[in-house]
Amino acid sequence: SAPSHAPAHPPTWPPHSSAASLPPPPERDYRRSELHQPFAGPGPARPGPPPYHIELPIMQANAPLRHPPQSVPVSPFTAYPDSRDYVDAHHVSYLPPNNAPSPYTPTSEDGPYRSVQIGGEGPQGMPIAPGTAENQKKYLGVKEVPGEGSFHMYEGGFRIPTHVDGEQVNPAWGLTKANKPRKRLALACLDCREKKIKCEPGANSCLQCEKAKRPCRRAPMQPSQQDATAPSTWQNSASSPIRKDFAGPTPQSAHEVDQEIANKRRSRGEPSPSEAPFKKHRSTSPIAVAGSINAEDTRGQGVTAQPSIHALAGKPRKSLDWEEDPYIVDPEVAEHLASLYFIHVGSSTICMFPQGIFFHWMRTCADKCQNERMVLYAILALGSLFAESTFSGYGKRCAQIAKDAVADQTGNHHMSAVQARLLVGLYYFAKGSYDAAWDLNGAAMRACASTMLRYNTEAGCTDGRSARSLGRNEYLLSSHQLAECKRRTFWSAFMMELYDDSVSCSVTLQDVFLRLPCADDVFEQGLKSEAPYYNNDIIDPTSTILTPASPVSPLARLVLLVAIWSDVRSFTNRAVHRPDSSYREAYEAQYMETNTRLGTWSARLPDRLIYSETNLERSVLGGYAGLFITMHTLYHFILVRLNRYVRVAQMSEHLPRNIRRAHHHAQGLLSIIISVRELKRKVAEQVGNRHLESVPVTSFVGYAMISAIDVVSAGGFDSELRPSQDLINGGLELLRELAGYWNSARDQLRESELRFYQIQNICSRPYKAKGGAWLGREWGMKDPLEKEFIKVGHDCIYAAEGGGDDGYSRSYFDALRDSVQEPRSPARSRIASEHGRIT
Repeated sequence: SAPSHAPAHPPTWPPHSSAASLPPPPERDYRRSELHQPFAGPGPARPGPPPYHIELPIMQANAPLRHPPQSVPVSPFTAYPDSRDYVDAHHVSYLPPNNAPSPYTPTSEDGPYRSVQIGGEGPQGMPIAPGTAENQKKYLGVKEVPGEGSFHMYEGGFRIPTHVDGEQVNPAWGLTKANKPRKRLALACLDCREKKIKCEPGANSCLQCEKAKRPCRRAPMQPSQQDATAPSTWQNSASSPIRKDFAGPTPQSAHEVDQEIANKRRSRGEPSPSEAPFKKHRSTSPIAVAGSINAEDTRGQGVTAQPSIHALAGKPRKSLDWEEDPYIVDPEVAEHLASLYFIHVGSSTICMFPQGIFFHWMRTCADKCQNERMVLYAILALGSLFAESTFSGYGKRCAQIAKDAVADQTGNHHMSAVQARLLVGLYYFAKGSYDAAWDLNGAAMRACASTMLRYNTEAGCTDGRSARSLGRNEYLLSSHQLAECKRRTFWSAFMMELYDDSVSCSVTLQDVFLRLPCADDVFEQGLKSEAPYYNNDIIDPTSTILTPASPVSPLARLVLLVAIWSDVRSFTNRAVHRPDSSYREAYEAQYMETNTRLGTWSARLPDRLIYSETNLERSVLGGYAGLFITMHTLYHFILVRLNRYVRVAQMSEHLPRNIRRAHHHAQGLLSIIISVRELKRKVAEQVGNRHLESVPVTSFVGYAMISAIDVVSAGGFDSELRPSQDLINGGLELLRELAGYWNSARDQLRESELRFYQIQNICSRPYKAKGGAWLGREWGMKDPLEKEFIKVGHDCIYAAEGGGDDGYSRSYFDALRDSVQEPRSPARSRIASEHGRIT
């Protein structure tokens, strides 16, 4: 006879009264009798439902609806209704054999809004008690039943075979109404619905989302009548962190979901970066995505972590507002985003705070003032740029709060106002609002140099004025830390303004009477700064002596390089207006001065800051990789600009020198990018090393890269075509990553990819290619990517002088053919040898 399949626990429904009058089922009829029956456990058999009974509510003849208002959502081992949302998902998750939750089991994003007390009716109208095994069937694994085969086992003794009619059964999806293995989702994910494509289940998400490398998003479940009447965890939904604090309201009906998709479809006009490694979706809350808080912990490990933030889902929280401390509103989100800020911004671009002290203040200070909260909101907004896409709404809300707070500070000059302007300005720069960013950065620099602050002087940074109003120093800093924080605030504003290729209207270098940023450990420990002053050619030279052993931060070395960049940028911009009579002399003087200053700068670098792949990896471990990479790319970028943008008609005898050196440093810059790319690949393989989780690269590197790509792709010999393509391709990979964070990198990526495809077109169609051509043993491009200086005859790389019948400059190829080695200073030779370059 057929084996018994009575449930191991007392059933929650009474046996059917007519069970005895019905014939027994055929033996081993898996598709009807045994697929949905409890497995017999140890102990005496207890009365239960008849063995032929099938627990498929939607197969009942008396079931008029596919979605009965009070029916219990079915498990994977029963037939699926159209909606796959399981109301008790925050209590139950189906685990496949690898113990990973099913990707199609809904997350607990709707948990706070639904009652956990779920009732309903079982088969043929029999009640099912809430919280029992019948409506909380957890997947336990595969078990071999002697004489019957292998089965997927579920909590409560239920089972389904691992194979039906020779086809494998997915334990997370079970069977269809016809008791066949389920192959398609009952309800497609939002992206597949939007694109109207087939949505097929995969290992961790649907196959289409896996191929596109995007998160698989699903529509929330339509609440039942009982859910609508059940008491919510939050009495006032407006205070919900999901609905207000983060990404806005979650659609609660199919109509609203369709409306949301339609709205997104209408707003898809903005171009997205080509081959972006990660497509951002900004429609969900950070709480709704597993592992979003620990994304940095798991990104390089290939492990899906359960989000610790779900522990907070059941507690009422306040909404984000300037009057509220964002750390108190949500500590885990604040910790996560602040950490990302210090990785990507606070250690490479705007290095104003000692990280350890800042986190101590954020966690322990319960009486943060409005000015401090304004800065904290701006920091969290910047951190959200580098977080998972689900934090976008949270970041926008923080940015709006910080922006409104900054607007309220008009006419008030204090350290926090300057810092908030810089941070919010960088956020809007990343978003592509360049005019707003320029206004905010300019306002920050003007405030720094105002008579009320005078942060460009040592006296203005050490007066301790800000401590009088609070009764304590901002951010719980010591007096020495506060003075250093003001210095770094000025230097951050100085660099942010000079990164912009425009005229500085706030302060000149001759007006800076300030110490350079001190060593980072000195800053953290609150010791007095012994860093030398910036040498503005006015201050006492004995106080400006800088050596490789000077107690300064890597930021100080970058500050000095930015000052050189400022002079070169200003000269090339102004030189187009110089008369021919004075241009040659002025250019040669600037050329010699710049090379001397760069030689002195490189000679004073400590060994750990000299470029090498070993030092590059060491900078990641030391937390200053962003500064290290920016420093050395800027070094090459300065020399590319100085050598390239020269008045061709007046400097004909020096053109070969300038062309060779511009090429040399453009290749050196892209070689650094290749090393960064290789380090990122190495980082991805080092699972568990938190220090190597990220190699931050600043947005300024994107501007340097497109200039280098423009020079390298201008042309060359056929033997150098493949190396040039490799260098350009390496730059494209990094630009694709930057395009995920910085709007400026998207345009740079688009232009660089176009140039790369133009070169490929030359190789495949040499006689029909547009924009470039083969020239015997040479290849070349006609038009530059950066066209500003070619219009006024100040571009020696794309100059038309000396051109042949084909329209290409022969002097350019003659300069590259010349193998004469240029004499270099020992310092420059040391840097070049460390880079492994050949002039």
